[in-house]
Amino acid sequence: MTAVKTGTRRVFVIGGANIDILGQSAAAFRLGDSNPGRIGTTFGGVGRNVAEACLRLGLEISLITVFGEDADGERMEADCRAKGMDTSLSMRWEGPSAKYVGALDADGALVGAVADMKALDALLPGHLVAAVEALDGAACIVADANIPAESLAWLCGRYGRKSGTFKGGCKPLLFLDTVSEAKALKALGLFGEFDCIKPNMREALVMASGLPRTESLGRDSRAILPQDREVEPGEIKRRIEVQGKLPGELYISLGPNGMYYSAKIEEGIVPLPPEALRPAVRNRSGAGDCALAGLVWASLRGYKPREKVYCALSAALLSAASASPVPEDLGEGKLLGLAAQIAEKGLES
Repeated sequence: MTAVKTGTRRVFVIGGANIDILGQSAAAFRLGDSNPGRIGTTFGGVGRNVAEACLRLGLEISLITVFGEDADGERMEADCRAKGMDTSLSMRWEGPSAKYVGALDADGALVGAVADMKALDALLPGHLVAAVEALDGAACIVADANIPAESLAWLCGRYGRKSGTFKGGCKPLLFLDTVSEAKALKALGLFGEFDCIKPNMREALVMASGLPRTESLGRDSRAILPQDREVEPGEIKRRIEVQGKLPGELYISLGPNGMYYSAKIEEGIVPLPPEALRPAVRNRSGAGDCALAGLVWASLRGYKPREKVYCALSAALLSAASASPVPEDLGEGKLLGLAAQIAEKGLES
C-alpha cells in the first residue's frame, strides 16, 4: 500500500465519553437468566474510543465531549489527558457522567446494552460555534450520533460537502459514526454532507429507509427483520444514492463477513481473513470504534478506498483481540502488518 504523507494537523472528535460496565458470560449467553461470568468497568464511549485509537495511531487529537460533575467525570477527563488527548474544548455539566451497561456472550459478541447518554444533550451548536476557529483548522472532524441532531446539522452546514464555507480553502474531512439504529435517525437528511460514514448493516438500513424499523414496523418487526438482513449492501447503497443522500465514501461493517465499501465509482466487499489467521477474540465492544479510527488514519495518509478497508478491518480485529475496547499496543506498525496480510491473501469479493 502506498500513501501520501500529510502534516500534523489535528483531528477533532466530537462525541460520547462514558463509563462502560461490561458483563461477559462464561458460557453461551442465556436470555432471561442470570449468567455466570465476569464484570468489569472501563472508560468508553464511541467518541472517546475513536479518539484514543486515533491517538495510538499517531494522530494529534482534540476530544470534544461532556463530562459530568462527578467523580466519574473527573477520572475520565484525567485519563484522556494522561493519554495525550486535548480536552480543553470539552464541557462539564451538573448531572452524572454518561454510562453504558453491556452484556457480552462468551465469544465477546454484544448480546444487548443500555446507554444513558443524556449528558451529551448539553453539547449544543452554541458550544461548537465557540470552538469554530479551532475546528476550522482541523484536518478531520469525526462526529458520533450521540450528540444532538442540531449539532450534527451545524457541523454539516459549516463543514459538509455542499457547504460553501471553504470555497478555495482547505475544508476538514467530515466523518460520522451512526452509533445505533435509533441514533442514526438524528442524521436523517444529512448523510450526503459527510465525506465518510461507517454504519453497520442495521444502521445502514435506517440510512436507506429513513425510518427506524422497530418503530415503523411495530409488532411485526421481528418477523420482517430476517428478510431485511438479506438485503445486499450494494442495494442499500443504491437506495441511499437514489435519495440523493450518499456520502462521499460509505463503509458498511458486515460483522463476520468483513466490510463493504463504496467510493465514487468504486465499490466492493473485503472479507475477513480465515479464522486461523485472525487474532483470538476476547471482546468486540470497541471493534467498530477502532475500525473508524483506521479509516480516519488511512484517509489522512491518502490511501485508496480498498486499502482503507484493510486498515479498518485490521484495527477492528486488533480491538476484538484485546480485553479493553482500544488495545494499549495499537500502533501504525501493528496495523499495517495485519493490513498487509489481509491484502496479500488476495481475499477479493
